[in-house]
Order: sequence, then structure tokens, then C-alpha cells
Amino acid sequence: MTQTDSQPRKDDGQFTTRMNLNEVLDGMRTGEPYTARELGDALGLPRTTTNYYLNQLHDAGKVRKKKFHATRVVWMKL
Repeated sequence: MTQTDSQPRKDDGQFTTRMNLNEVLDGMRTGEPYTARELGDALGLPRTTTNYYLNQLHDAGKVRKKKFHATRVVWMKL
């Protein structure tokens, strides 16, 4: 069984949210870089879910996004 197999789902099949944006932000230290995978592992979230939250936080001006390579992005709490 994978981590997401036991995660609750809504009636439409989408996973329910287990964290809010503030909880994700609280899991980061100011100025320390994180990949979505590293932060997701620390918070117990799938990488794709963590990436979604990080993009929401970026749009809200709470984190900075730096792309180092076509497939490598790091995030920092402001």
C-alpha cells in the first residue's frame, strides 16, 4: 500500500486536504531552500500535493521560487 492509498478521498475521487497553507508554511524555515519532495517528505505529503501548496504560497507572496534547471526548483520562505 502506498502513502496515498490510505489518504481519504472526496466523493469525486479527489484526495481530501490534510493540511492548509499555513501549516505548510510553518513547516519551512525562513531563508532555507527546499525542494517539493524534501518538504513533502518532512510533512508527510505527496510531492505533487506539496508542489500545489507551494505554488499557492508563491502566488500569495509567502515563498520565493528559484528554478535551477528545467526539472529542479527550490522554494524559500520569505
